[in-house]
Amino acid sequence: MQPFSKLAPALAMHASAATRLPNELALWLERALGVAGARRGVGPGGGLDAAAEARDAILRALAQRFYPCVPVSTQASRIHALAETYAFVAWPRDRERTQIPARYRNTPEEYLWAAFKSGAPMPLPRRDLRRILIGAPESDAW
Repeated sequence: MQPFSKLAPALAMHASAATRLPNELALWLERALGVAGARRGVGPGGGLDAAAEARDAILRALAQRFYPCVPVSTQASRIHALAETYAFVAWPRDRERTQIPARYRNTPEEYLWAAFKSGAPMPLPRRDLRRILIGAPESDAW
């Protein structure tokens, strides 16, 4: 039997299998397995769409507010850990809300809620977070 990572890309190529997956799960699988053509918030003209730009601005504000004198790599690691936890613990409960929950005011979760609510893919890998935090365009990613 083939390992899961070899079976999943083959299944993703079939339209019927891909349409059965929820959007966030499909995005997670694309990122985790490295499937070609993964959507990363890049619009049709090659530039970032409005949702990705909003998410990026929110993530930069989060880093400046809560981790001001910390290297970018450390900021990215901390935000990544927070976002991963938020994605699995709180986002399933918060996704239907139209306003930010009061308990998140003046916390990093306030920014995470807004970033997730932007509609752009979240949580992001550390590498993408570093690129966003230094303000480099997608083409200059390392």
